[in-house]
Amino acid sequence: MYFSVIFRSKNRGYRRVVFFDGQEKSRGTTEKRTCLLIALFFACSVGCTQSKEDSNHSSRAKITDEKMLDVAENTNSSTKNVPKNSSRDRVAEFRRMFLKTSSSDSLRQLLARHLFVLDPDFLCNEYPRSGNTSVIAAAIDRSVAMGDTTVLPLLALLLQKGSEQTRVEIEDKFLTFGHRADDLLVTMLEESDSTVVINALLGLGKSKAADHIDAIAEKLQASESQIRMRAAQALGEIGDQRAIDSLMEALQDTNPVVISSAMVSLGRLKAFVAFDRLVFFARSDAHQLRKHAAMALGYLGDARARKVLRKLAVWDSNSEVRSVATRAIGALNEE
Repeated sequence: MYFSVIFRSKNRGYRRVVFFDGQEKSRGTTEKRTCLLIALFFACSVGCTQSKEDSNHSSRAKITDEKMLDVAENTNSSTKNVPKNSSRDRVAEFRRMFLKTSSSDSLRQLLARHLFVLDPDFLCNEYPRSGNTSVIAAAIDRSVAMGDTTVLPLLALLLQKGSEQTRVEIEDKFLTFGHRADDLLVTMLEESDSTVVINALLGLGKSKAADHIDAIAEKLQASESQIRMRAAQALGEIGDQRAIDSLMEALQDTNPVVISSAMVSLGRLKAFVAFDRLVFFARSDAHQLRKHAAMALGYLGDARARKVLRKLAVWDSNSEVRSVATRAIGALNEE
């Protein structure tokens, strides 16, 4: 390789030393402009060489990761004639490589995506541990972005077993799959953990899972009032008229929170059959029931409600009830 090194001597001005293959070949004085041009060429040459070296290093790292995964899967060309390990051994090898601290993040993310199918329970247990969360989260984000449904079992597990913060982070990712996630959400309705059931109901409501109306309606009979309330809300969000009968029965619930949710959902469903019951609750002693009855009447859009709503808007002792009734009258006027 030929290059020149330019330096400035105190007594002799600018000097040039020419090298060829590491050996000094000549010296000489040169003009300042020439020195600068040679220096620029030398800097660019070094920069290009360095960039090429960095690129080669990146490629080698990528190839190494792929080869390591090939070995784990027993698909390396050097072992084509060797029978594959059992499924259990393969999963164990993936786990070991994932937990190996010297493995690159790119390899660990690739392994995580394989483990979405092979062992989602392992990833669920490893998710909260230091150093693993970011790797697994990155693998999840990539699969979600690609619409890869193989990540759904892990997302369902994290919704069931994760911390409150984890559940909040995972819920939106889970819901991006829409109806493709509905079947998993329905299975979660049978869990003993009420938080898991509530999250499943929220998900089914947001995805408007009309195919699972019956499974959701069954939760109106759950022992916990929070589950019954979320079931009533989900049925209203889905907007399927088949839910009206179940919601009408829910108006007989002993918990005012459940009754309130059922009333609002009936209003959203335009269930005119519920009009008399809504007026009944609009005259209740409990201000929460009056407030939600007024809200439901506004959603219902029945002109017959104008008289009772005006009374609530003007004379009710509770400011929240008056405010909601006033908005409900406005909604009726827009019908």
